[in-house]
Amino acid sequence: MNRLVLVAGVLVASVACGIGDAGFTAGAGTEGGYISGAPALALSVEEIWLAEVGDGQTVSDDLLVRNDGDADLKLYSASVIDDGGGAFYADEQEGSDVTLAPGDEVEVTVVCTMSGDARVDGVLRLDSNDPTRPTLDVPLICSPIGWVEDTGA
Repeated sequence: MNRLVLVAGVLVASVACGIGDAGFTAGAGTEGGYISGAPALALSVEEIWLAEVGDGQTVSDDLLVRNDGDADLKLYSASVIDDGGGAFYADEQEGSDVTLAPGDEVEVTVVCTMSGDARVDGVLRLDSNDPTRPTLDVPLICSPIGWVEDTGA
């Protein structure tokens, strides 16, 4: 298995909590599925939500990226395009030029250190040769222990 490591050093808030055993999803915007004879990027989750992290605690979790297509998937990059005010960091060397044969997967490890009591949001961008989704954005969410979403009610 290939391994891709992302690191997030959080100044305001950050991570924990497993992504669970969710099934793979083709992600937003697939509407209609895959193209025969082409690569197809699939994710174990549609967002990375790391929650219930104690102040000063460092935790990690994994996102699996898999090729569900019929041809090699070239993952050109996995980079943080919105770092949540400096909360997220991606190791560009690990996230560039990874080739996945059909059925192969790469593990993306997210690491954060909690420092504060506010939720932090960011975006991880995956660029590949998937013809239906060459660019796929994955929301990144980090929240501290006891954080409750304000629903406006």
